[in-house]
Amino acid sequence: MIDTSILLNSAIVFAAAFVMSIVIVKAKFIRNGLGLDHTDGVQKFHAAPTPRIGGVALFLGLLTSWVIADGALKPLLGWTLLASFPAFIFGLVEDIFRNVGASKRLLASFFAGILFCLLTGYSVDHLNLWWADAVVSIAFFSIVFTAFAIASAANAINIIDGFHGLSSGTILFILGAIGLVSWQVGDSLLFEMTLIAFSVVAGFFVVNFPFGKIFLGDGGAYLLGFIVAVLTVMLAERNDAVSPWVCPLILSYPLTELVVSISRKIRRKGHHPGKPDNLHFHMLVHRAVLRRLPAHLKAEPIVHGITSITLWILPAISLVLVSLTKFEAFYAIRYTLIIFFIYLVFYTLLQFEDRRVGVKGTSE
Repeated sequence: MIDTSILLNSAIVFAAAFVMSIVIVKAKFIRNGLGLDHTDGVQKFHAAPTPRIGGVALFLGLLTSWVIADGALKPLLGWTLLASFPAFIFGLVEDIFRNVGASKRLLASFFAGILFCLLTGYSVDHLNLWWADAVVSIAFFSIVFTAFAIASAANAINIIDGFHGLSSGTILFILGAIGLVSWQVGDSLLFEMTLIAFSVVAGFFVVNFPFGKIFLGDGGAYLLGFIVAVLTVMLAERNDAVSPWVCPLILSYPLTELVVSISRKIRRKGHHPGKPDNLHFHMLVHRAVLRRLPAHLKAEPIVHGITSITLWILPAISLVLVSLTKFEAFYAIRYTLIIFFIYLVFYTLLQFEDRRVGVKGTSE
């Protein structure tokens, strides 16, 4: 049974994130243009300028959870939030002023990962591979590897942030998987922390999906990417029964998107990994949905909703597969490859369809 106080705290932080999201939507300074996501660009699929500082609501929701927390949860939440600040603030400045490049945000996320390791003492110190374990068993390399993994996950969540509810819904599935594992291995502290994060994201989600009244923005995406990444680090490091390879399985959809996107952009002439294009998986799915829907059903909330729900299948499959791994590397690695294969099959099919109807890959 879950303690009543935990459920009460979860309800409080849900309400905090929800109310703050509504406040941002209604705020006068947003109406004047500060922190708005406009409609120009190959990665813009909304019809009206929309507040993109949802990360503020999420951070304040998490901050509320720290204020009302007690016991061992309070310091762990506090150090984690403090460590997340560079990733969050660099993303938020980009949301407001649009002058922080992708490389600077990635570096801020890497620094946030180093802070997390130093403040909490958690870092990846084993990978169940003798040659890799010899390296990550050294504190310096363990911290660098962990920080790189955290920054990669934060960037991956930012990449999939393209349609109403896509990123936040994916995060809910990821947190569900983390919560499931922590519950099954008896890690009550991590389960409580995951439930708190789930409640905060859910408070934002109900404002974001399906009508898109508020967006995560870079601040929100990097913050949530950081949070789920450090939770997976702690999951493996706190529980000997959980292989570190369960972590990439939990994050398999956004990490696959990251790997495929970097590979695609490196191979494209005149392109680079930090330059936006219209060939992400969620964009291919969006165009496929548009082609199939009748005209009277092409309203933005419907199209975005169907796109996001379709893509949630991947993190949902990951969640199911996580429950079948027995938390062992043997199964986790194979199931991660299954997700990667499913992604590539449908990505390739949708690319062929785009070419058939004459859609070209474009960039800004």
